[in-house]
Amino acid sequence: MKLEKLKTKNKLHGGSFLMPSMATDFKNLLIESVESELPLELYLDDIEGIDTLNLQMLVSCKKTYEAKKQEFIVKGYSDNFEKQARTLGLFNFLVEGNADA
Repeated sequence: MKLEKLKTKNKLHGGSFLMPSMATDFKNLLIESVESELPLELYLDDIEGIDTLNLQMLVSCKKTYEAKKQEFIVKGYSDNFEKQARTLGLFNFLVEGNADA
């Protein structure tokens, strides 16, 4: 995973897997992005697996961005990311901005 800081926005590129052992690094990247006060674009096209903890951190990050009235946009995601997020009822909130029915 990598956070790319640009002048007008941040881009977060997920790796193949976001597992519990990576949670601290992932959290630090999300905090760094929030503190920058810039919009965040997420590129999750390569995600083969993501655990519940990392999905919950994405939810918290999105809520923080919404509270600050800043953009949090998922630009791309893999089928595996969609499946795992839908299983937990988080896909529509993270990607489309509303809760799963």
